[in-house]
Amino acid sequence: PQTSLGFHADAVREVLEVDASQKLLFGISFGYEDAADPINNTRMGRAPLAETTVFHDL
Repeated sequence: PQTSLGFHADAVREVLEVDASQKLLFGISFGYEDAADPINNTRMGRAPLAETTVFHDL
């Protein structure tokens, strides 16, 4: 998943020359999937919206 960037933040900072004062939030992948690779069949579960979100009526 895209969040794996957080596990390698130091390496990404070094390669891309990102200053430590900036935060790395996410990355975007480009390319084609290898449908035969099991990683491309991984499905992540999600909590219901009501459990993770608060809407404020302004």
